[in-house]
Amino acid sequence: MKTKALLSAFLVALIIGSLLLVGTATSVSIPSTSWAMTYGGVSADEARSVIQTSDGGYAIAGSTQSFGHGGWDMWLVKTNPDGQIQWNQTYGTVNDDSGSQIIQLIDGGYAVVGSIWNQTSSRADLFLVRVDSQGNAIWNLEYPMTNPSYDPSGLMTRYGGSSSIVQGVDGSFVLCFTRNYRSSSGMQAMADMGVIKVNATGQVIWEKLCNPYGMESEANKIIQTTEGGYALAGFWTGVSGGVGALCLIKIDANGTQQWVNTFGDNNQFDIALSLIQTLEGGYAITGYTNSKGYPDFCLIKTGPLGDQTWFKTFGGTGDDQAYSLVQTTDGGYALAGYTDSFGAGGHDIWLVRTDPSGNMKWNNTYGGAGNDFAYSLIATSDGGFALAGGTTSFGAGSEDFFLVKVADINPTPSPTVTSTPTSAQSLSPTVTSTPTSAQSLSPTVTSTPTSAPSLSPTNTNATPNSTPPLTPSAPEFSSIIVAIVLLVALTLTLSVFKKRAP
Repeated sequence: MKTKALLSAFLVALIIGSLLLVGTATSVSIPSTSWAMTYGGVSADEARSVIQTSDGGYAIAGSTQSFGHGGWDMWLVKTNPDGQIQWNQTYGTVNDDSGSQIIQLIDGGYAVVGSIWNQTSSRADLFLVRVDSQGNAIWNLEYPMTNPSYDPSGLMTRYGGSSSIVQGVDGSFVLCFTRNYRSSSGMQAMADMGVIKVNATGQVIWEKLCNPYGMESEANKIIQTTEGGYALAGFWTGVSGGVGALCLIKIDANGTQQWVNTFGDNNQFDIALSLIQTLEGGYAITGYTNSKGYPDFCLIKTGPLGDQTWFKTFGGTGDDQAYSLVQTTDGGYALAGYTDSFGAGGHDIWLVRTDPSGNMKWNNTYGGAGNDFAYSLIATSDGGFALAGGTTSFGAGSEDFFLVKVADINPTPSPTVTSTPTSAQSLSPTVTSTPTSAQSLSPTVTSTPTSAPSLSPTNTNATPNSTPPLTPSAPEFSSIIVAIVLLVALTLTLSVFKKRAP
């Protein structure tokens, strides 16, 4: 009878353990790397923006010290769908020039926005270059930003500061940037969000400035909205001159401000670096927050009028900053930036995938023993992602353009994730040493139009819903308990059989 009882107990434990194992399964599909490529020479080269082009390839914009006319030059690299270079061009002067964002135009050409150093005034100006489908410059525009761009995200002026661009349906361009002012002593006194509209031939139509309450503000991203207006994201120091909160501003098609909202803690230096309009007409913002005393990825979802729906954070105890954001086909989100909380060493590229409510589904790091950064993320036509930035782990020089293609994944169904390990992939990218055709430009300099009145923003002062810090892969506690139960049951059963053996 004892034997039967013990056997029954073992069978019950086995069944319960099996059910527990099924209940805690986390079959999360984390994408592997399709390929990774570096582009550059013996000096420093860093990508800031990537798009997928109409032919399925990629166009990457950034800055190079390896090629061009001297100092830093704006650099544009065009590849095929496998990341192989088709052509590349630099644009600039003997001084420091940079690229921060690229868009493909209606006619198949490109526009790249960044910054150019004005030797006469000793300042960085806004720099817009219009090129054809083969990268040949058609026209370029230099527009004054008053003095070198103050960039609280830690980016240097050579990276283009905070400039961003969209093309309107009429072929015009609308750009955002940060306009700075000097005090009588020559020190920077104030920074405003600036927006200009430029026609298809490079002529400035209007400029509008956004400076809520007369305090410090900065623009990092502009998008065109579905009704024909625009939305900007950046940061704002607050009524009492705090450190900085994430800021979202809506303007109409003529640049007139409609509303302003801020998010996060104005005393914690929270910055918005990327912005999209969501499928249902609201907005999603990413950047980083210092709400826990160190930078974390943040993801904010708002309604159509900028009212906060939720605020999520992701990260460890190190430096984790999100720079780019896309919405996925299942209504969720993907965020990319860099982390030194997880990964292979130094800073690594970090890609975080969430469900439509901002809950993490999976995350992955990409990089080597050096520093690897992602500043731009796109959803590719095959359902995967492409990330662009810089790497010191791989390549030909001190830092190279870095393009990482992540394999296609099936975003549905959405699995229930009970724990979120960070999977770190060590990459061995193909290194491309790229001799460059350099174009010397004589930019058209435009004077500064008058500013627009400022708005008083609505400050939500929201407390983020913090995601617990992530930890490296480890066995799930429930699985360990199940294994112990099964082992005890099996030991007891074997012991009974041993005693009854002749």
